[in-house]
Amino acid sequence: LPPPNLETAIDVAVTAAGADALRRVAHARAVDLGRGPELLTTFTDLSVGGGALALNALANIHALGYRHHLVGGYAAHVCAELGAAVRRGRPVGWEAMLRTPCVRDSWWEAHVGAARRRVALSARSGVWFIRWSIVARLVRLGYNVLNVDADVALLDDVVRYLHSDLICGRFALSFASDYDVGQNWLQNGVVYACGAARDGAAAWVLAEEVDRYLRLCDACGGWRDGGDRDLAAADPTQPCPAGSWLH
Repeated sequence: LPPPNLETAIDVAVTAAGADALRRVAHARAVDLGRGPELLTTFTDLSVGGGALALNALANIHALGYRHHLVGGYAAHVCAELGAAVRRGRPVGWEAMLRTPCVRDSWWEAHVGAARRRVALSARSGVWFIRWSIVARLVRLGYNVLNVDADVALLDDVVRYLHSDLICGRFALSFASDYDVGQNWLQNGVVYACGAARDGAAAWVLAEEVDRYLRLCDACGGWRDGGDRDLAAADPTQPCPAGSWLH
């Protein structure tokens, strides 16, 4: 791989010429912080202020002294434009920020674009599969992975808290929550996999998050973004087969 460069996207799709690119960039970027090799990921697009948030998040992470950071772009142009924004703004430590690797997945980009037309997949939820497919692969490769959204502010060194016996010592996978108590949602803005077996429960959950979507697309006439009512009757001409888990 070439030297890390925020402005040059590394295609980590398994269909790309360098199918092992994700393994190589992860190995080069990971840092052992006491509980095995660590990676910190932030994925972004440039819509609705996403570029400004990503720039702020990048500056935030570097201000904490972290050098195990990977940026993920939801589209091919994201890395170059984010790098250009760093050069224009020149925040403190901007040279080091430009050495942050930026990855993309051309297969998922193409799939999400087609799926938005084929199965009414929303732009917002579609790009999440780019994120979680990469995070799932990193966990299977044996890394501790902290994923934070671009609109998350890290006000202190989070690793020392995450590595406590209360968190990393007990849980292979942790999710934050910012919803009301009792809501049936998980907040995916902060997710941490720590000490997870490569084929253990955490790896299964992350892979299942992606695979469940693919199964929904293939079942009962296809998935429709919008909730359970659409899931139950996505296409009345193609009912769920007897015994389908979708029932």
